[in-house]
Amino acid sequence: MLMSVYQMENTTKREMIKSGLRNAVANGSILGRPKGSTIDLLAKHKKIVKYLIQGNSIRNTALLMGGIEKKSLVQRVKKQLELNEAV
Repeated sequence: MLMSVYQMENTTKREMIKSGLRNAVANGSILGRPKGSTIDLLAKHKKIVKYLIQGNSIRNTALLMGGIEKKSLVQRVKKQLELNEAV
């Protein structure tokens, strides 16, 4: 019984959110990130790119950078590098 009430409530919320987004778009709002808000990691972190191109692993690249750079940053740079190579 409670589950069906929860599902009805969920459906109602979902419909209200979707209708609100449709109204916002109809009134001229732009949804999503602003254009140009993404950062070009390859241009900003050239040393990391150099180490990755040489074949170093993500962990080694972070260590070669003196432990200053976090592994997550190196992962994001590597992902963007792979996307650019695929294009």
